[in-house]
Amino acid sequence: MANFLKIFYTLPYYVPTSQKNQYIQFLIFADIAKREGVNFEMISFQNSPGRFLTEKVVFDAMYNTNDSIFPITILNGEIVKLSSLPTLKEFSEWFESLHQMTIQELIEKQKDVEVPELLSETEIPDSCSASACSSCQASCGFRHSELEDLDFVEDLPFLNEI
Repeated sequence: MANFLKIFYTLPYYVPTSQKNQYIQFLIFADIAKREGVNFEMISFQNSPGRFLTEKVVFDAMYNTNDSIFPITILNGEIVKLSSLPTLKEFSEWFESLHQMTIQELIEKQKDVEVPELLSETEIPDSCSASACSSCQASCGFRHSELEDLDFVEDLPFLNEI
């Protein structure tokens, strides 16, 4: 079995404001890894919902829980971290354990990658379409009028109840 590192996360707009830069950094790393054939992936529910069901350890972790367990970091088929992104130190150790590229090489290559942009708070409502949303239904919390006055998504503990 090949060594791999995967980070499963929910929708990009659920990323807490305080962690956006870290997510962007890991998305850049994942882009480089993909181009270089390194077994590291960032997997979002929005882009690959089926992967959350077919990856047994993720599916098992999700069973009878809510999305507060995300992000989920998996190293070689085992969960190594739940509910937060790895620290850069943890990521470096786990990435280096793949024996495919050093973290220093990864960092050096990031200058060649276009920086991805996550949705801003003002873009979230505009990105939702009740008829074609890939991640929610017409009763989506972002379309719910009670949510208009909230600062951001970290204030939405009741989202699943709507």
